[in-house]
Amino acid sequence: MRTKICRDCGSEFHLYQEVDGDRKDLRSRSVCLDCLPYNASKPLKTKICMYCGCVFPRSIITDDGHRNLDKRLYCLECSPYNGGNSNRLFHDTLSDIQKEILNGHLLGDGNLTNPLNERHNSSFRICRSTEDMDYLTWTALAFPDYATRKGLKVRSGSRKDGTPYEFADLNMRRSSVFSEYRNKWYPSGKKVVPTDLILTPLTIAVWLADDRSVRLRYKSAINIVFSTLDFSHENVLFLADSLTSLYGKGVSVYTVRKSEHSGNLQYSICLTNTTISQKLIRDIDPVMPLLRKAKIWRGLINEPDM
Repeated sequence: MRTKICRDCGSEFHLYQEVDGDRKDLRSRSVCLDCLPYNASKPLKTKICMYCGCVFPRSIITDDGHRNLDKRLYCLECSPYNGGNSNRLFHDTLSDIQKEILNGHLLGDGNLTNPLNERHNSSFRICRSTEDMDYLTWTALAFPDYATRKGLKVRSGSRKDGTPYEFADLNMRRSSVFSEYRNKWYPSGKKVVPTDLILTPLTIAVWLADDRSVRLRYKSAINIVFSTLDFSHENVLFLADSLTSLYGKGVSVYTVRKSEHSGNLQYSICLTNTTISQKLIRDIDPVMPLLRKAKIWRGLINEPDM
């Protein structure tokens, strides 16, 4: 009579045995009847969540029927079902530092993608020159739960005249956090400045790193220009008033040009007063992430006038 070796106890058992007067086929079994009686409930197969470390089942029964979770990396608490994050880490909060960095990028070159449909969440993306790869790496390290190694790449593109060029591209995972911020920053599809935005030194530093320039007029005389071309005149005035309340008078709004696409006027913010420019620099210098811009003023930071 054919036999098998029990996986658990190592004993030999027959492939056909009588159980309660009936002949049972045990060929599909890997354990004997002593280790697992016939018709006994099988032990639950589980996985370990890669984020919180908890144990969760490989399959569950829901109101919609049986659901297989075997391919999941995270438990349902870290990645709720039907949240557009089946195999992605799902977070519903950001730290204060992450919020400040994200606000700074959204004032500058960063953007939040439009979800494909209501089941999907937004993701964060920012593109920079390849010389700013270290800057994007700094941003990625600040969001360890959302940025991945494959999310930061060097890509190729072409300018309007057909000239090829390369740029650094940072894409983060989709998350409800970014969807929440997209609802604030893109209420009607176009980027606007939320009325509850608070300009902290880190937010201003990231904004300046993204957009735009620090100009030296002569020794120890500095003008700072923020590019706000994507925002309406009302939004630009709100940002200028916020900077004025922090650093004093000397913040001006200038009309730059008309948009090629919409024909609307575009604006920039300039700190024309050297004194308030110096105050701003003192605030943001310790947290400035883009060193090539910080070098413009760091040679002057120890000057008596600074």
